[in-house]
Amino acid sequence: MKQRRLFPHDKNYILMQAQEDMRKALLRDMVEMVKANYEAFHNPLGLIDDTILQIRQSKRYPVEPFMDFYHDLSVIYRYKFGEVQLEFIWDGRSHYQKYCDDWQVYFKQSVSQLCHTESFVKVVLAISVFMKPGTRNKLVKNRLRNLLTQRFELKINKQKGLILRKA
Repeated sequence: MKQRRLFPHDKNYILMQAQEDMRKALLRDMVEMVKANYEAFHNPLGLIDDTILQIRQSKRYPVEPFMDFYHDLSVIYRYKFGEVQLEFIWDGRSHYQKYCDDWQVYFKQSVSQLCHTESFVKVVLAISVFMKPGTRNKLVKNRLRNLLTQRFELKINKQKGLILRKA
C-alpha cells in the first residue's frame, strides 16, 4: 500500500479518493459524450449506416484502456487546484461531496473541449467501439496522452512528475 506522507484529512487525499470513486462512471460518460459528439458532427442528418449503427449499439465497452488518460487528467486537475487547505463549505455538503461535484464538472468540461478535436473523438471511438478484444492499444493510449499534453501544455513524467511543456 502506498504510504501517505501528510495528515489524513489533507485535501488532496480526499480529492484523490473522490476521483478514484468516480473513475468508472466518468469514463463511461466520456465515451457517451464522444459518441454523441461524433453523431452530431459527422451525421447531422441522422442517416443510419453500418458505422453509426455500430456506435449506437455499443453499450458495453472497456474503460481500462482509458485509465492512464483519466489518471493524467486527475493529476492535471490536482496541479491546477492544488491548495491543500480545506475550505469552509457553507451549504452542508462534505468536502468529499464538494470535490466529487467539482471534479465531475471539470472532467466533463475538459472532455467536452477535447471533443472538438477530431483526433480525440477518433481515438476514443477506436478504443471503445471499434477495437477488437485482445488488441494491443499502447499506441492509442500514447495518442491520448499526447492530446492532453497539447491541450494543457503539461506533460506527466513518471520519474519527474508534472512538467510544463516547452513551446
